[in-house]
Amino acid sequence: MEIQAFFMAHSRVTGKLPAAKKDVEHILVALMDLAPISLAAIYCACSDHALVGLLLDLKIEELFIGTELEKRLADKRIGAVLILAPFFEGSKPTENWLTKELEVDKIKAHGKDRAVEDHDVRYDSVTRALELAAKLGPPQHDPGPLPPFPLDLRPAEQSFWNVGLAKVWRKGHETLRKGLIPVLSGDAEHIPEQVRNYRREEWRKIRRRKSILEGTDEFPTEGADAWRANWDWSENAATSATTMIPGTDHVQR
Repeated sequence: MEIQAFFMAHSRVTGKLPAAKKDVEHILVALMDLAPISLAAIYCACSDHALVGLLLDLKIEELFIGTELEKRLADKRIGAVLILAPFFEGSKPTENWLTKELEVDKIKAHGKDRAVEDHDVRYDSVTRALELAAKLGPPQHDPGPLPPFPLDLRPAEQSFWNVGLAKVWRKGHETLRKGLIPVLSGDAEHIPEQVRNYRREEWRKIRRRKSILEGTDEFPTEGADAWRANWDWSENAATSATTMIPGTDHVQR
């Protein structure tokens, strides 16, 4: 509604309709930068004061929505980071602010993967966190059709509302359900622990692979013989790798 109202006020003041994508982008940028003095100028230039009043109400409402959103995200640190992440285009996902907030700055190469750089381990962990965020389940909700605009529209204004903004309405609800609602529900706050569990499982896989390659995977881990297993590894490995060729005095390795 805010975009539509500003589009209508702008076109009625200037007498121009956006003819290209860049014209629409100009309107969006001007709307975001709309200051009280700009609203006052529109009020003086536009004869439809009800339209300017609606635009003013929407700008005030925007401030309240922003404050309420900030309040609801105050105890959802991870979710807030994930909402902000798309605004840092061009930034590496392993920059300090993201690795710290996702709690992967403390993850270091561990055990048998010490050959891997800590930076690579953290990068992999951040990537995993973003993958988990992308899989957050959106609640099922059909927003229905775009509601009618509360003021009378001219033909060109009807087209802008019923075609262009109707598409934005549907897409916006998809983004809202997938991105914001799960975050506000607190689902995203479990991501750091899920990443740590993923890292632990990776380390367990590395240990299992190493023991299989070294032939120690069947060594006893409990009981009286457990303490001797690694001590006698070379002898046990040599014995298990050596067999007699039947009917001869030769051994086969």
